[in-house]
Amino acid sequence: MDKIQIIIDAGHGGSETGAVANGYLEKDLNLKVAKLIESKLSNYFEHLHMTRTEDVAMPLRARGQFVSSRAEKFDGKTICLSVHFNAYNGKARGTETIYSIFSNPALATSILNSIIKLGLPKRRVFNRKSSRGNFDYYAMHRLTGKAQTIIVEPLFLDNTEDIKLLRQEGFLDKLANAYVEGLLSYLDIDIEKEENEEKIQKRILNIDEALDVLVKHKVINSPDFWRRVSSVVKYFDVLIINMANKLNSRKWYYE
Repeated sequence: MDKIQIIIDAGHGGSETGAVANGYLEKDLNLKVAKLIESKLSNYFEHLHMTRTEDVAMPLRARGQFVSSRAEKFDGKTICLSVHFNAYNGKARGTETIYSIFSNPALATSILNSIIKLGLPKRRVFNRKSSRGNFDYYAMHRLTGKAQTIIVEPLFLDNTEDIKLLRQEGFLDKLANAYVEGLLSYLDIDIEKEENEEKIQKRILNIDEALDVLVKHKVINSPDFWRRVSSVVKYFDVLIINMANKLNSRKWYYE
């Protein structure tokens, strides 16, 4: 999808832990889920970024500017998925998604409907206006410019029932799949079709096929030159073949 840019925001980080309950730090869960989402979405989107990839502090203003800047430079639609987990009073539970007052609830609703299939109750899909004027209450909506930003809070870390689901083996991977399915459904992308295409993708095993792929993607101009290099530089052919396979599986997008 060359006209859609996806930015995945792993909330909090570093000294800003986010919610803390039942032995979990929100910042750690956010990053794990964000990385899983990124990996899964790399099969569908050419323009894919994360606000953070490590456990580092990233102030809201810097986070918002990162998203806003990329959205401004991109010639197409930018969607930002802000990954979070909730905590409140030990009694509240379930999934809630938050959209901008200047947007509509369609994407937030699609992602929520996908997540609650995991066994979580629907809490709410909502937006929140600031009490000080006609702008969003949440900074990730205010500061991300023309990006369509959705804040997702799948469950409450301080709720015993929600935690039972979180502790299930493979739950975070299922949660990441739910994000992806909700997004793709909203964008009317056939997830089965995309997955099947990836499964039948022929793996490149020789240097000649690899060089053809690099020419096709305009990475190189002269295959003959690189063929000669690969014949004299040890393991250079392996490097070229790996690069071609990444290009063919649409995972060669990171700056």
